[in-house]
Amino acid sequence: PSNVPLVVDIVAKAKAANNGGDALERGLASVILGICVLAKVRKGSQQGGTFYTSSSVLDIVSKHIGLHKFFCSWDDMAATNQFKKGLFPLRTAKIITKVELDALFQQQQQQPSSKAFD
Repeated sequence: PSNVPLVVDIVAKAKAANNGGDALERGLASVILGICVLAKVRKGSQQGGTFYTSSSVLDIVSKHIGLHKFFCSWDDMAATNQFKKGLFPLRTAKIITKVELDALFQQQQQQPSSKAFD
């Protein structure tokens, strides 16, 4: 809860989306704020201290960021190359089966060995 002002400042940065890192930071901060809104926290959920409710976070977003900029930061994040790369599974090396490995060893044994290794 104490980090809400910092997260709002990250989203509210008015820098152009030239740098993919800035777009990712703003987008992820918007995701965090969206989670805070969807958490449906009501008054009295925490005893003592200041606690942000879902409606207060939504009010802060609409007043300090603006709903258009809030949703655009999600779109800017989704348009970055880093985000798009994360959508696809990592390419792993081909898995070698036991049959292929045995064939490789047999092939090596059939070839005349070099005397340098004997």
